[in-house]
Amino acid sequence: MNDDGQKIKIKIADRELSLKVKSPDDEANFRRGAKDVNELLSQYKERYPGNSLSDFLSMIALIMAKKVHELKNRMDNDPLREDVEDLSSRLKKYLEKDNIDDH
Repeated sequence: MNDDGQKIKIKIADRELSLKVKSPDDEANFRRGAKDVNELLSQYKERYPGNSLSDFLSMIALIMAKKVHELKNRMDNDPLREDVEDLSSRLKKYLEKDNIDDH
């Protein structure tokens, strides 16, 4: 893959989108995301016939944004995160001190 990335096509709601991705992981995440959107869209169309595509896509965007914020909050409130940060800081100080004494 070159520095500019790789061009891929993703289909959401029968609309093809062209994207440039930087890595295979990015491509996989975009494809999984598109699959999730299309699955939710299909479910909503079946459950709530008569609503517009715009209504469905707006609701899906809102639900996914909510999930992102829930994950951010969970990560921010993860008690292990603080422990890891504390241990990392202690280790860094120890190694810096140890390096000063050795040289």
